[in-house]
Formats: sequence, C-alpha cells, structure tokens
Amino acid sequence: NLQQNLLLGVIVGLLLAGGIIGILVQFGDPLASPDEVERFLYLPVLALIPRVAAMDKLDTLAEALRLLHLTVSSSRGTQPMRRLLVASGSKGEGKSTIASSYAVAAAQAGKRVVLVDGDMASPSFHDLFLLDPSPGLADVLRGMPFTPAILHKCRVNNLRVVCSSCMAIDPFALLASDRMGMFLDMLSADADLVV
Repeated sequence: NLQQNLLLGVIVGLLLAGGIIGILVQFGDPLASPDEVERFLYLPVLALIPRVAAMDKLDTLAEALRLLHLTVSSSRGTQPMRRLLVASGSKGEGKSTIASSYAVAAAQAGKRVVLVDGDMASPSFHDLFLLDPSPGLADVLRGMPFTPAILHKCRVNNLRVVCSSCMAIDPFALLASDRMGMFLDMLSADADLVV
C-alpha cells in the first residue's frame, strides 16, 4: 500500500533524524578546540583567526592574519608558494574575509599579490575594496582578452584585485575551464602570489 509505505518512511526518517540529532547533542562538537582538530584530521593548525565584531579588536585580527601568512609561507620550505586557494563548504563561513585579509597581509609584507574573486555566486571584493566590478573574471572566462584593465588597483600597495564582474549562470564550468588555468598562469607570471 503506497500510503502506508509513505507514512512508514516518514516516521522512520523522523526517528533516524531525531536519533542523529540526539547523538550530536549528547557528544557535543567533536572539533571544539585546535588540539582536537589536529588529533582528528592529523593536520597542523596554522593559525587561529578570531571572529571580530568590535572595531577595537581589529589589531587582534590583523596579527592573526600576519601569523597565518608567516606560517603558510614558511611551511613551503625553500620553494615559495605562488598560489593559494581559500574555499569553504558553505556560504557565510568567511572565505572572502580570510582571502582578502591574507592578500593584504602578504602585500604589506612586500609581496606582489593578485587577489581573485572566484565567488561568482556572491561576489564581494569589488564592494570590499570600493572598485568597479568590470571588467573582471567572468568577462575573461567568457572570452574577453586578458588586459591590464582586469587588474584593479586598490589602496593597498602591492595588491591588485580581479573582481568577479557579475554573477555567472554556470560558475563551476567557467572556473573549471582551460581558460581559467591559462588566466592563473598569466597572473602567476607577473605576481609573487595569487590568492
């Protein structure tokens, strides 16, 4: 009977979801501290980036990002890092904040840095750095020639920004394209670091 099977499926699904939620609540967050992250993932914690809500805590954030830049740079040994990808599993986790702040810290340390806004679903670097979003990454990936106008200058010395330019219909196909690889190669040839 379709109705009985559907009702049974809903009840079993709710019981399973309730059980999983109960287990998670009972055992808490398994990655509540940096030590637990290192033990669970077998990877070192490079830096702790605080959530900053007040303007008087910005120095703390800047120092944490300088430490992250120093740790990542020194972890490469003799070969300098040329590209850094900052990504997250969901929206609102701070990838744009970390990427832009890391790029600023690297530029302030004397590196020639290009910051690329690859978040075509929710571009933000043009607002953050008060820049015109076009021309930008989506334009280049759709076939516009590589021109210096794509590299927007901002108030931070040694930092140029490639804005997303617009929300793309199929950002994943554009970012996975051969043209994206060629664009990154071109940027890396003229910069110490591409973020």
